[in-house]
Amino acid sequence: MSLLEHALLCLVGGGLTALGVLMLVRPEWLWKLEHWWDTVGGEPSDLYLAIMRVSGTLVLISCGLFTLGALIVLVVRLFS
Repeated sequence: MSLLEHALLCLVGGGLTALGVLMLVRPEWLWKLEHWWDTVGGEPSDLYLAIMRVSGTLVLISCGLFTLGALIVLVVRLFS
């Protein structure tokens, strides 16, 4: 893989990590984003919020590890 591809992987991983943080911290924002057209004045259920938080934690862990691995490979390739 080229350095550009590794840098792109780091950017994608960072974006997905940010999504995981958003899922964990503010799942109601994502609900509003998903349902802005079809629901007026509605609120997400407690089950939705719990599932989003669990999913956000899993996304955050997996993407964080992925981004860390891609970043390590990028740094090693830059300095070798």
